Amino acid sequence: MLTLQFIPAAEYDQLSQQTRIQRILDDVRQEKIVIIDRALTPQERIELIRLALEEYDLEGQRGIEIEVWDQQLGEKNLLRSLREKLAKLILPEIRIGFTIIGPATLIKEIKKDPEKVELITGSMQKKPRKRKKRA
Repeated sequence: MLTLQFIPAAEYDQLSQQTRIQRILDDVRQEKIVIIDRALTPQERIELIRLALEEYDLEGQRGIEIEVWDQQLGEKNLLRSLREKLAKLILPEIRIGFTIIGPATLIKEIKKDPEKVELITGSMQKKPRKRKKRA
C-alpha cells in the first residue's frame, strides 16, 4: 500500500529546522512519501541528505529520493513576479513551492518540468500471458 504524508506550510513553518528534518526522515523510514507544501531551502536539503546518508547507511537501506519544485523556477507573469517579490520582502525565509521526499525503494523516478511533476512509484509491468501449446 502506498501512503502519502502531506505536511501543510503552516505546520512546517512552525517547526525548527532539526525537527523538520527529523519528522521527514521518520515518515520516510515508515515507507511514506512525504509532500511538503513548501520548497526546502538549500541548507535544509543539504542537512536532510547528510542525515539520510548516515542513517540509511547504518540501516542498510537504499536511501531517499527528493525533488523540490521551487516557484522561482516556473514560468511567471508580471503580476505574479511582483507579488512574489513583495512577499519575499515581508517574509524572506519563505520559499514558495513544494517538496516530494520518499524512500528510494518506493520511488522509481520523479519527472519535473515547469508544467507538472510526475511521480513514478514502481514498474508497471503487465503480467505475461500464458501461451497456448501447439499440438
